[in-house]
Amino acid sequence: MRTRAELLAETERRLLVDPRRQREIMLELRSSLDDAYEEYLAAGCSPAEAETLAVQSFGRPAAVAGALNDAWGRASWASALACALPHLLAAAVFLTVGWASPAAAAVLAGAAGVALLGHRLGTPLWTYTWAGYALFAVFGAGYLALRLAERQASNTLTGGGALSFGLAVLGLGFVLLAVLFLMHTVHRLAERDWLPGALVLLPAGPLLSWLVATDRSGGLVQLGRTAHQYDGAMAAALLALGAGAAVALRPRRRQLKLAAFSALALATEALVIHAFDPSARPLALALRTVAVTAVVFLPLAFVARSGLEAEAEGSIVGWFWRGLRPH
Repeated sequence: MRTRAELLAETERRLLVDPRRQREIMLELRSSLDDAYEEYLAAGCSPAEAETLAVQSFGRPAAVAGALNDAWGRASWASALACALPHLLAAAVFLTVGWASPAAAAVLAGAAGVALLGHRLGTPLWTYTWAGYALFAVFGAGYLALRLAERQASNTLTGGGALSFGLAVLGLGFVLLAVLFLMHTVHRLAERDWLPGALVLLPAGPLLSWLVATDRSGGLVQLGRTAHQYDGAMAAALLALGAGAAVALRPRRRQLKLAAFSALALATEALVIHAFDPSARPLALALRTVAVTAVVFLPLAFVARSGLEAEAEGSIVGWFWRGLRPH
């Protein structure tokens, strides 16, 4: 049986409201729980019994936090715009100076700095969108390391020697570490709720599709004309992500947020894939869109894997899994 302190800590971890509101909610919850404990003591219960009964009367932390998130979790327009800003900045880079300019590196470095600032301010919701762009640097570095590994492995087969083989091993090792780091990060976020992880992963699909398409055209390694042929499509996609994310965060209920994020991720990815491969057949386009969009919903899979759906009554995860179960 958890103690009152552990119960409150878990509930606080699951709250997705602004820091000021979160402090007010936690003060009220702590006061209510302490009052229940004192009432059971006054009724003649032992301290251990009073603790147990007070904890039982509180309810499941996931259900309590889910109800509070629905009641108070509507993002303000200021918070929604702060979530949209990194998408808009990235779109501006693609639209003006291009991804190969120092401005792109400055945006990624700035995203990391803003994410760290948000963490110090109590991790408001906009922190996760900025963190998504900071983590894309890991995606990009991992992909480039993989390409380096492929080239060095090719050199080894044609007589590149031990040095080429060593660089190939280092490149593949970095890819593995990058993937493990990202999976660990998303898993930790999913322990709180699906929404932070979805915000982190929202730009991953379009950016990874762009990375692969640019590399296939030869523009990633050789900065010629092909390096920027997809910049306009990416700018349009990121502008759509920014505007859509701001709107998707406004509904109170997380079921509506899930529906809005699903539609946004699918529409944006379809736009990007069609721009990169106009000759793709409708069925192939749909399958590729769904496959890449599924990345955004990895947090739901982590939550289910952890078995949290069993205690998540009233939360988006409980609603999701109840909808899948036969009645």
